[in-house]
Amino acid sequence: MALATLTLFKNLYGEPAAASDPQAQAMLDAASSAIESWCMRTFASASYVEYHTGNGTARLALRHRPVIAVSELLYDPAGHFGEASGGFASTTALSEGIDWVLDADRGTGSISSSGILFRIGGMWPLASRLPVRMAHEAGPAYGSIKVTYTAGYATIPADLQHACCQLAARMLRGFRLGGDALKTERLGDYSYGLGALEDSGSKDPAIGSIRAVLSRYKEMGW
Repeated sequence: MALATLTLFKNLYGEPAAASDPQAQAMLDAASSAIESWCMRTFASASYVEYHTGNGTARLALRHRPVIAVSELLYDPAGHFGEASGGFASTTALSEGIDWVLDADRGTGSISSSGILFRIGGMWPLASRLPVRMAHEAGPAYGSIKVTYTAGYATIPADLQHACCQLAARMLRGFRLGGDALKTERLGDYSYGLGALEDSGSKDPAIGSIRAVLSRYKEMGW
């Protein structure tokens, strides 16, 4: 899904209707894909099911942000990423406000920009007790936490929409002039990418403006 609408793009850059619409939409789609790739995240709201391994601290970071709501959190030392038979039964559910709490932004209700789950009165266990022949020994509880949640933006932030339009306009100009030297996203025989965003010495004011916006949303990766 494009981060900005064709209507917004045309209003900002005065693109005529009809014949140019397919090109403009293609550039918006490609710009959106390139931005999400560069930022290493998905912006539109969606539902996710994730498996985590305890880290021995009270903090557990979910992979997608901002977190809108957590619908279920289960802890099963023998769950093994959901691969174990009978793993993550309903009896393994942890209760919000009693066992854990989402690090919600102030004044937003339940929305969390950090996406961090705090364990109340303890930590996310790093190890479990595993049976062996004669005794029990500690072992890692791999994939022992299952989280079902919703994350992303129901409405894409205005600065991201504008950055997408800026990039799409630059791509469209390059396309009409016969192509651009940057490569990442491909549209038929035409390639474009965000390599210039990594170039802090770029003198292109459009790239500088886009990079300034996207840097605030860029993830460090997993």
